[in-house]
Amino acid sequence: MQQADYAVRVCGAFNDYVADRYRRVDKRLHPMGLIAMQDVKAAVKELRRLVLELGLPGAMLPSRGLPLHLGHDYYWPVYEEAANLGCVLGLHGGSSLGLGADTFTDPWAARTLRHPVPLALEMVSLIYHGVFDRYRDVRIGFFEGGCAWIVLLKDRMDRDESIYTTPTGKRRSLEEYLSSGQMLVGCEGNEQILPYVAKQVGSDSFAYASDYPHEVDVIAAKQMIHETLERPELSLAEKEAVLGGNAKRFFRL
Repeated sequence: MQQADYAVRVCGAFNDYVADRYRRVDKRLHPMGLIAMQDVKAAVKELRRLVLELGLPGAMLPSRGLPLHLGHDYYWPVYEEAANLGCVLGLHGGSSLGLGADTFTDPWAARTLRHPVPLALEMVSLIYHGVFDRYRDVRIGFFEGGCAWIVLLKDRMDRDESIYTTPTGKRRSLEEYLSSGQMLVGCEGNEQILPYVAKQVGSDSFAYASDYPHEVDVIAAKQMIHETLERPELSLAEKEAVLGGNAKRFFRL
């Protein structure tokens, strides 16, 4: 949405709706709100309202479509408020806007990259521009892009750190950020690469997500859980963490 005032109104209406339709119906339901990052002052105000008045756990942010990357200091007041409130912010992959895939003529070509690549871009932005180190209590989730892209970031970050010494806002290794409790990465339990990723960076920051009821039904979601439990490459502790423990801790449920 290009009109900030319109985006503010839409987000406010959405938050009222999900609070009434889900949050107030059952305490087990924890819908995330929306805030209009086009207007940071309004976003901060709405974040405070949806957490303190509506009882929502936090807000989702777009991974594409804004004029600036999310690590830009223009958005820092949002992260400061989220840290003060103790709430969660989440990023959702899914848009290929501005990724260089705009001229693809096969929609599946764009779909291949549109979920993980935006998340990778914004995680790099938030790390290197110092958001996670400036606001040590901020918690940001990266959802619906799987977990394979984490290996790419680790490889590139480790390589650059062994060659270059230029100061950045990055103060810790990727493994340290992931294990700090400040990050949660959504993954599908039946991802073939999950055990390898967990071996490389640990399993503390990954959480099973089924995408229910968007593309899968209850039967398919249960099957994914069963497949995760049957995986011999993951320890029992890792399975318990991925299937619930990590998310419960991250969202403070």
